[in-house]
Amino acid sequence: MDLRLGFLASNNGSNARDIIEEIKSKRLEAKVKVIISENINAKILELAVAEKIISYRVNYDNRFEEKVAQILGNYDVNLVVFSGFLKKVDGTLLANYRNRILNIHPALLPKYGGKGMYGMKVHEAVIKSNDEYSGATVHVMKN
Repeated sequence: MDLRLGFLASNNGSNARDIIEEIKSKRLEAKVKVIISENINAKILELAVAEKIISYRVNYDNRFEEKVAQILGNYDVNLVVFSGFLKKVDGTLLANYRNRILNIHPALLPKYGGKGMYGMKVHEAVIKSNDEYSGATVHVMKN
């Protein structure tokens, strides 16, 4: 399968950075078609410029999902990756990319998910809990 990736990230997009490095080193056969953020200050947008990847900043409003789905379609994306994307989606985007959106979360879900559970806050919560196990969760988003 020809993987044509579109990333959504709200801040650093560290997983997107790692995936891009895997592609550049030829350990992953895929192409990054577009990076999208709702945050004008997101570091991932700087990475997009440095790597010469097309990027967009899209206002998170009542048409956000529709606009993002249009952008992804324009670049023929066939797999969407949420890399630290902090906003809720539950409509057009999920319908248009059914079973083709992966969410990467830096801890085990559902225990360390939900509002406010992102970045270092997740890791701090895991350490504070003294849980015996930790890990990351990658899941297919469904509506």
